[in-house]
Amino acid sequence: MIFITGGKYQGKTEFAKTFGLEVVDNLEEQIKQWLQNDINIDIEVNQLLSKKDIVIVCDEVGCGIVPIEKSERIYREVVGRTACILAKHASAVYKVDCAIARRLK
Repeated sequence: MIFITGGKYQGKTEFAKTFGLEVVDNLEEQIKQWLQNDINIDIEVNQLLSKKDIVIVCDEVGCGIVPIEKSERIYREVVGRTACILAKHASAVYKVDCAIARRLK
């Protein structure tokens, strides 16, 4: 599994497609849907971890001003923790800024 992160609109998806594998894009949006629908995040993350030949793309959402809304703070926390788990288990981790990919792992 390859994990790609970075800011919004930085070229992550285009970079992910270069690997020729299945791409799970916008993980942060999927996490938002899971939270809104009370879906067990751990189960969903374990399903992602069970797939070996995929590229997971997730925006960094923890930068900037901390939201006032508790639900938004929880969302940011869950996305960050999920990114940490995926990065730990990934065979490669990239951060993309300005369409430039830097390999972190």
